[in-house]
Amino acid sequence: MRSLLRSSILILAFLAMAGCAGNKPMKGEMPAGAVTGENLYIKSYFSLDKPSIALLPDPDGPKLFRGNDKDTDNNRMLVKGFDMLGYSSFEAGDVPAEQALEQARLLKADLVLLYTKQSAETPVSVKIQQLREQALRKKSNSEDKTTVVPDNPTYQYYASYWVKIAPPIIGVHVKGVSKNTPAEGLVVLAAVEGSPADKAGLKEGDLLKRIGNVDLVGTASLNKVVQQYAGKTVDVTYERDGDLKTVPMTLNAKN
Repeated sequence: MRSLLRSSILILAFLAMAGCAGNKPMKGEMPAGAVTGENLYIKSYFSLDKPSIALLPDPDGPKLFRGNDKDTDNNRMLVKGFDMLGYSSFEAGDVPAEQALEQARLLKADLVLLYTKQSAETPVSVKIQQLREQALRKKSNSEDKTTVVPDNPTYQYYASYWVKIAPPIIGVHVKGVSKNTPAEGLVVLAAVEGSPADKAGLKEGDLLKRIGNVDLVGTASLNKVVQQYAGKTVDVTYERDGDLKTVPMTLNAKN
């Protein structure tokens, strides 16, 4: 059942991601001149806060997709009920996509969004590495020849790693308001499809003010809402385009 659900979710989530961000290999093959040795996706990985309740990873392993625009893709992933574990970012020559999948397997991620962009010029560090690799290949050659480092293209790599989370109690991703903003509340970044927040009509850009009798003055206040109202129907007050609105919302029960 979960495999069928996951397949449906992935199809819906990535129909809009069919465009390519470059012509890099995506099936884990080793391209000509590929960087070997250490895994740069592992070395450059930056971990984010872990999701509260993640579903068990797909037994078939993580899927790899090519992303288009990070901000747009991130928002789409949140709406589809995924949470980001972290990301890798580095610049190098040809790096096989299998390295991103290897890191995803270590993280028990469900999928990877991979972005590549050709750099304007080859960094000095990459040229030095290329020179070293050429020297090793020519070590057995007795002739004394001057090695010329070819101007091989380099790329900027970025990969984000995602997991599918369990049905949320509220289903809203938020952030605190700016210090320069006089209003108090939580800004909605995304409402998960089919969640209580989505069914209540909340959407990106709304300013959450109050749920039940809990004033939302910081992200931690949502934990108080969950503890107090899980499984119950309460009023939600929010601001949209300067208008204050109040609607009922039925929270999911705790698992």
